[in-house]
Amino acid sequence: MQQSYLAIYVYSDKKLIATGRLISDGVTNAYMCGLGVLPEYRRQGISAEIIKRLKAHCKEHNLHMQFLCEENLVPYYNKLGFEKFAVGMK
Repeated sequence: MQQSYLAIYVYSDKKLIATGRLISDGVTNAYMCGLGVLPEYRRQGISAEIIKRLKAHCKEHNLHMQFLCEENLVPYYNKLGFEKFAVGMK
């Protein structure tokens, strides 16, 4: 996370419970990665808040935010305002 463009850390009682980060050229694109919430803290809106803050940063800096996700997570990200736009390759 050290060389990320932007990293968000969420703590509960000094315990790291969630992260989210962007890697970016700082000019055009920003890629969200490293989004994770410990299982016992899920379904509390933590990841949605992290994404909201990452999106706001990208908007403020005119960066196009992109990311890859598993197919089963598409409905979750659709609810947060994202839409599927490409096919990934590996």
